[in-house]
Amino acid sequence: MSLPWALGHLLLGLLVYSIPNMRNLELLIALSAIPFLSLWYFLPESPRWLLSKGRNEEALKVLELACKWNKMPISKIDHLKFNHAEDNVKTFSIKGLVTFPAVRRNSVCIWFCWFACFMGYNGLIYNTPAFDWNIYLVFIFPAILGLPQALAMPLIENKLGRKPVLTLSLFVSGSLLLLTTLVPKGLPVIILAWTSTVSCTFAYMVLYTYTKELFPTVLRTTGLGTASASARLGSAASPMVAMLDQISPVLPLIIYGVIVLTAAIFSLWLWPETNKKRMTETLEEAEEVAKAQNPWIKCCATT
Repeated sequence: MSLPWALGHLLLGLLVYSIPNMRNLELLIALSAIPFLSLWYFLPESPRWLLSKGRNEEALKVLELACKWNKMPISKIDHLKFNHAEDNVKTFSIKGLVTFPAVRRNSVCIWFCWFACFMGYNGLIYNTPAFDWNIYLVFIFPAILGLPQALAMPLIENKLGRKPVLTLSLFVSGSLLLLTTLVPKGLPVIILAWTSTVSCTFAYMVLYTYTKELFPTVLRTTGLGTASASARLGSAASPMVAMLDQISPVLPLIIYGVIVLTAAIFSLWLWPETNKKRMTETLEEAEEVAKAQNPWIKCCATT
């Protein structure tokens, strides 16, 4: 997903340069999305979700199709035992995200991380001060850096883990933005903003993976959906912060930095680390693993 995102960012910069008329640009962007609306018909439902709802036959068909596309023998799934009887299936709403204490803690923390990350990311992408530099170059350079990032990210998050990548990326991004107060205005500020954007990009990339693995199957879509909604709030707030550049060009960067750094602190409370761990199926199971001892908080308390 990250690679198409970076390519889209790069393409947008080229389109803005090529089509200076905003109305024509918006029309082209809107029309380009129409062919993709039909793709929803071809996307299969998640087998885990189908199993959690007791729709075993549908789940089996999806798995058989996956075996066919991946050239795997269907016999690989013949031994599966479906333990979810339809009359015992529980349904959960968004309320399930805040019912259990440990899951509620994870929900609040992940929501704020999404809010802060996308506020900082969109704020930096669209509102990094160009000073005397070319505004198109300032816009597309992070996208150029994002291409190798997208290729390297799966290796990085599988090697280091989801939580370390998220927390360290947010800390680095927020700290670099605060450093803009100490350097001369101009290229040094732009370089710090670019570097912070790269770090914030690492954070948003891993957020998608971590959020899906953090919540149980019965609430995975709900968890990701509410987190994404928090991200949209952050994205919507970033232009309002950007308007403060009339006071000082770096003031919006400082505010982004404070919020992103606060999210890094919030991320310390997220637990468990989900890398190479079995994803939870039920809300009770998710609560059990979420309330296990978090060594990150224990380390902070002892230091």
